[in-house]
Amino acid sequence: MRPQEPSSRKLEGAARPRRSRSRPFWLLPAVIAALAIAVGGLALLSRDADHTGRVIRIDIPAGTQVKIDRGIDPKAFPDRIVGRVGDTLVIRNHDSTEHTISGFPVQPDQRLEIPLRRAGTYETTCSAHQNDRLKMIVRE
Repeated sequence: MRPQEPSSRKLEGAARPRRSRSRPFWLLPAVIAALAIAVGGLALLSRDADHTGRVIRIDIPAGTQVKIDRGIDPKAFPDRIVGRVGDTLVIRNHDSTEHTISGFPVQPDQRLEIPLRRAGTYETTCSAHQNDRLKMIVRE
């Protein structure tokens, strides 16, 4: 009698060898880079589309809160800001404490951008002033 030859049938429950799926190693980084470029481009386009006017820059100097606490008017921050629809107000806080401008908190070394979108005269709060008041005039 001859020894039994191995069967060509698969045994049930036996592990099948895995197929090697070779993908180009550069595919994932390329997809991530393409998405990053697309998102960045959209952000730049939307920012430029909204910004048609000038930038009004105002700095809150270091020591502002100390002067206010001592009853001294810091006078470095204007009491009145005049702009046009489409302008952007950019406030940079160089002080060591948080200040609140028109309800927006601005941490130390933080920058706040406020787009001026509606014409009008606004009386608002500003903790960088001794009297906590700020007048914003936005013209057409």
